[in-house]
Amino acid sequence: MTRQRRGAVPQEHPRLAALRGTLDRQSFNARRVAALADNPGCRRRAAGDVSGADLEQLSNAAGVVPSYGQSPFAIDRGNRFENLLKRGSNYDKLFAVLHEALGLPLNDIRFEDLGDDGTLPVIAGEGPRDREYRRLRRRALRTRQALRTIVNDPAPTVLDHPVLTLSIGGSPVFLEPDALAAVLVGTQLTVVEIKSFANVDGVVPRDKAGPAARQIAVYVLALQQLLASIGHDITMVNLDALLITPMNTTTAEAVGNIVPVGHQVNLLRRQLNRVEDLNTLLEHYPADFTLDPQAVIDLLPPTASEEDRHEAVKANLRRIPANYLPTCRSNCMLGELCHRDVVDAGHPALLGPEARTTLAGIHDLRQAARIAAGTPHPADNDIDPTVALALRRARRTEQAAQAAAQRRRAAA
Repeated sequence: MTRQRRGAVPQEHPRLAALRGTLDRQSFNARRVAALADNPGCRRRAAGDVSGADLEQLSNAAGVVPSYGQSPFAIDRGNRFENLLKRGSNYDKLFAVLHEALGLPLNDIRFEDLGDDGTLPVIAGEGPRDREYRRLRRRALRTRQALRTIVNDPAPTVLDHPVLTLSIGGSPVFLEPDALAAVLVGTQLTVVEIKSFANVDGVVPRDKAGPAARQIAVYVLALQQLLASIGHDITMVNLDALLITPMNTTTAEAVGNIVPVGHQVNLLRRQLNRVEDLNTLLEHYPADFTLDPQAVIDLLPPTASEEDRHEAVKANLRRIPANYLPTCRSNCMLGELCHRDVVDAGHPALLGPEARTTLAGIHDLRQAARIAAGTPHPADNDIDPTVALALRRARRTEQAAQAAAQRRRAAA
């Protein structure tokens, strides 16, 4: 029996390594964990998530540049705003927002920075992944101890740079927020997240608030699990988190925004429970399936063109069904590739989840138009009669509306 060295990265399921192949292994962060709840029915995305495969590499190997991701400008702006709230103001600006939004007193605050203190001892023969795992594991243990202390001895407290853990596919995932604090006010812990997009005239942009809430839900769920593991009630975690953003268009002033995340936490918990059953999840994939583009390209003749290589990678991915939603392009590295597929096929998924559900069994909008017009075709014989009836009724309604509009124009 092989013994694993203490502090080393836990061994993963061998099927996950085979799924990933030569693709880089990506560490989970809050954005990636949150995306699990965005489209829980997509087996194509799930293969990348559970294996940790670099889906940006995979998309590029298919000849498609993904539209998902953070720009360097946004990352730099976020780092500068966080620094302004913290070290740039000796934490005064952060505490001022916590005071205004949560009622945290400005004096007598217990504060602990759980960031890396640079004292991790060196172990001979240790690789960079093992060292990084050991570093995060030590910080997670320090976070656990700090939370045990403050829930047993309640007082207004701020924990900066904690490390929380979740189990994804049976493996521990460390969450290392760029800007997260656990604030104890009264008897509740409130997760605080810092984002650099602006609150203009008291309004956070909807397209920014939604993704931020889903990321915060990851931290809330991890905090609930941590409290449960040390014997405390998860209701101590406030389901109304605090999102700190710049006030208006500059980063000079900050404002706190209360964000309800209870729904997102429940959704994420259900999806993680599905991912947790790894053996069941892996049954959905053929034994010979891999995401590895190099394994696919190696089967082609040496003279294969770049376009041929791209098409081979796409064809391999199409072996696993996608569950495309219009939001996938902003939530998944494979979203652009899947979008092109549904455009080429004229799939009802282009119109959103409601249209796809309504048109169950129909895989082509041209087919939907044909059925609506009442034009018979052998390929339509297996379509649910209620779907066909709904399409014909919609067509008659459209025709009646067009006729009424023509009469109004003629009478004008």
